[in-house]
Amino acid sequence: MTRALAALTLLSASAAADPLVVATGDPGGHVTTQVAVGCLSPGARCEKTAGARRTAGIFGLRGSESVVDGSDAKAGLALSSLSRSVVTDPRGGVTARAGHMAFIGGGRGGVEGGLGVDLGFGLFHAMGNRHGPFSRLGGRAFVLGSSVFYASLVELPQFELGYQLLSRDLYLELAPRVGSVLTGRMNPGDDRRRLGPTFEWGGRLALGAGPLDLDVELTRVTPRDADYGSVDLVSALLCGGARRLGACFEARWFHGATDGRAQRVDTVLLAVTLGSAEKPMGH
Repeated sequence: MTRALAALTLLSASAAADPLVVATGDPGGHVTTQVAVGCLSPGARCEKTAGARRTAGIFGLRGSESVVDGSDAKAGLALSSLSRSVVTDPRGGVTARAGHMAFIGGGRGGVEGGLGVDLGFGLFHAMGNRHGPFSRLGGRAFVLGSSVFYASLVELPQFELGYQLLSRDLYLELAPRVGSVLTGRMNPGDDRRRLGPTFEWGGRLALGAGPLDLDVELTRVTPRDADYGSVDLVSALLCGGARRLGACFEARWFHGATDGRAQRVDTVLLAVTLGSAEKPMGH
């Protein structure tokens, strides 16, 4: 009877997703019981699918230059805070990203400042222990500028579909995206261009290796006034840290026609922030 019950238990467990296996009895009357749940077999070790967390951030002094349509560069100095973070849990099948930027200061272009946030949450499908496709739904908003240049954008919702490579020392993410631009503006010098409401499409590349983190975004906005063409926005953020000190290099490029002139205007914003850093790292 004992052996029949043991066999029945074994057959039932073999059809389950996480098998429960019980072995009992021997001819001598001694009873031995062993239990295995999933990969936790007796005497075996279970290898878990690793999660990934990549974080970079800095708080310190920001030196910048703004160049509008080839004019003289306007230098500035500001107090700045930046962060980028991506978290993925392959076992739970979820992923999230978050980031912010904030700075205030002044220079040859007068008072300058900026504020922005970027959030996204979604699903991750592990193809193995280290990689897989993902999707996220989120949004972003920013406003930045000075007396020589001003730009703003509010995008909600935003959808991205991409692929991740995860490891302790290397993180790679590539994701095309589309989104709804609720409102926005680009004012180079005395010119201006309204950006929304409309749609945008673009993509994002994130790469983390050792103490360095790189984040690149491309955005193309096509306002309703199609006679002026589209507006392109490209941004790059490179951060590195050692212990508690670090540096972040920012570059932003705005390219598009304005209401005042049909030809496209180029605006380049460059900045370097030095200060107390959260060392880019993965778990």
